[in-house]
Amino acid sequence: MKKITVALMAFFLITGSVAQAQIDTTLRRVLIPNGDLVIDGLLILPKKQTVPAPAIIWVGGSGDWEMISNYSNEPDIFYRYYLEHQLLAKGYAILYMNKRGKGRSTGNWQKAGFEDRAIDANAAHRYLATLPGINPKQIGMVGHSQGGWIVQLAATQNPNVAFTVALCGPTVDVYTQTMQNYQRLYECEGLQGKSLTRKLKWKKRELALGNVLGRVFKGGEAGQWARIRHYSHDAALRKLLTPSLMVFGELDAYVWPQANLNHLRSVFPEGVPTHIQTYLLPHGEHMLHVVPNGCVLDWDELKDNTKHPYSEALRDYLTTWITAVTAKPTTAKQ
Repeated sequence: MKKITVALMAFFLITGSVAQAQIDTTLRRVLIPNGDLVIDGLLILPKKQTVPAPAIIWVGGSGDWEMISNYSNEPDIFYRYYLEHQLLAKGYAILYMNKRGKGRSTGNWQKAGFEDRAIDANAAHRYLATLPGINPKQIGMVGHSQGGWIVQLAATQNPNVAFTVALCGPTVDVYTQTMQNYQRLYECEGLQGKSLTRKLKWKKRELALGNVLGRVFKGGEAGQWARIRHYSHDAALRKLLTPSLMVFGELDAYVWPQANLNHLRSVFPEGVPTHIQTYLLPHGEHMLHVVPNGCVLDWDELKDNTKHPYSEALRDYLTTWITAVTAKPTTAKQ
């Protein structure tokens, strides 16, 4: 299996996907310095650019997965649809990153907190800013799910981030989001009333035990949970001065849209600042397919884009919003 993956990677690095070949891009595997670590990346550059390119850094969500292998093996995956189909043609460069310990990245993502992931994203920003073909004033970040927290946190630490986009990224704290996630999954299994209450009570105990084990043993899933479970995003939202877009799916089982929109408003009782904008995708799920209900959760079923399509309207909105933000200098000061 490993040899097959390497062969696939070599194929994509040489040829790119069919869509990229039509857009005329170059794929480059890069290693990004980050203190004592290196971060593995896949950089897609427009070939025939006449001016330094604006760029997007993609920051993925939670879990133990290898970004670049996923990218190569899933040509129709959601982030390729929403970012590449139009923005590559408009001359944008895109950098995908592997987490610590995945691919060629060193370190261990399970021993890294959100601050560490934000440091990694800003290392990628600094790296891109040194490249002669990239416009250092037009480098933004797009994060999915947990990555939405990360890109906004990174922007509060780096005044040179041109914009952030959080796709299905929470505004509530980690523990609240986790419990909401489990509640919806249990509801989709048919639990309700006292059965649902009992199940959630046991999940709270399980998470509490995981926190204790993670604080003692430091590593693994329990160690990661112990590092992030108390994280609240409120302070980062208040410090965020970068032009930012938050996209929610109306039927997202993992990040409840109304709960997170309500929390965003509670953080800003006098009104959400104009530099933070929101977009709600009708019938959208967590990876921004359009689905008939919020319990379509099986990835093999979701991959059928004829049955559960992506949203052309959202893709066009993202393209318009990102190009408009990068067409003018950022006025925010941090």
